[in-house]
Amino acid sequence: MVEGGTGRYGRWAIAAAGVLAIGWLVARADVSWPWRGGTAATTASAAAPLPPAGPRQRLRWDLAALYESLNARRRERELSWEELAGQLRCSTHQLTGIRTARYAIGMRLAMRIAQWLEQPASAFIYAADW
Repeated sequence: MVEGGTGRYGRWAIAAAGVLAIGWLVARADVSWPWRGGTAATTASAAAPLPPAGPRQRLRWDLAALYESLNARRRERELSWEELAGQLRCSTHQLTGIRTARYAIGMRLAMRIAQWLEQPASAFIYAADW
């Protein structure tokens, strides 16, 4: 399924490959993150597990929660959207579009945002009823 599509699993469903990618990226303690000045603070032992999903549920990004956390931290650090986009290596439209979910975000950007927020990606994933 294409991320953000309206295919079999509905809008914003996370495909199995995406779930595996989240687990792999979150578990990597030796990844260098440029805005952190070194290695990722989260380690495999500190990573939060994904929420359980039953047979009639699908894991989905909570884009509203991701945007609210991103905007709150951006304001706390007194950054403009342009400055933040530069740090996250993306466009301002990709970041501000999260609020209205008009633009899908890729897995890499979602993971960079979670790392910048110093939170596990699983904090922004929920099991939606199908």
